[in-house]
Amino acid sequence: MPTIVWLVPLVWTLVCLGAVGYGWFRHAQLQRALQWWWKRQVTQAYENAENLRNYVLQESFALRRHLELIGVPEPSGSTIKLWQAHMPLLLESANRLHREVQGLSDQLSSPFLEDSLLLAIRHVIAAWEKEYPKVNFSLNLPAQWEPENEIQQDILTKVLDECLHLCLTDLFLSEIVLSKIENDSERCDVAIALHSRKNWHYLTIQMTFPTGFTASIYQRRRSFHYLGKVFQTLMPGHYTLKLAPQTLSFMGQWKSL
Repeated sequence: MPTIVWLVPLVWTLVCLGAVGYGWFRHAQLQRALQWWWKRQVTQAYENAENLRNYVLQESFALRRHLELIGVPEPSGSTIKLWQAHMPLLLESANRLHREVQGLSDQLSSPFLEDSLLLAIRHVIAAWEKEYPKVNFSLNLPAQWEPENEIQQDILTKVLDECLHLCLTDLFLSEIVLSKIENDSERCDVAIALHSRKNWHYLTIQMTFPTGFTASIYQRRRSFHYLGKVFQTLMPGHYTLKLAPQTLSFMGQWKSL
């Protein structure tokens, strides 16, 4: 009997220590995931700022300087001919400036976030299709979708974009993988689906990648888990990550706020 009396507080002490240890472990994991997410966001903001300095500001300066050198046209044949000769160059420069500004604006935030999550997702995928035309993208989206909280929609599009970054950024840096895709001996497929069931919503991202890219995807396993923890914290919700040879599946589920 005395042994049993001493065992009860000992067991409770061990259970409490285990619960505290598990809670600390989960807190540490979440902290690392949020630090990873914030680092990615800071890096993207830095790259956007560099693009502004290296392209947009230089392009706007060149356009302004060109206009200054031409001067204000006077009602004479020579100045009108001068403007007509330089007009195509000025229009080309203005168009480049417009494209750069629009691209940076879209990277900062989708122009459709306030209108529709479906349009925002299509806009994100259209940008990736333009950058990686050899990848086969497919969308399975419902015809209608109830408006989400604007913050949730922003998180969803950023998680989708970040997942595609982790999947594809280094893929086309490999000449071997790229040559296989160009020769149609290997396929790279990305399927995005959005659906609802009862009170839950689901966003699924599935990728089938070439054999030469398998090791690189597995090396990013921790980053995908970090992305999942960020998703389940910020949405909030749950995530599922499945990795198999040549296949990756990331699914996030959440309830609307």
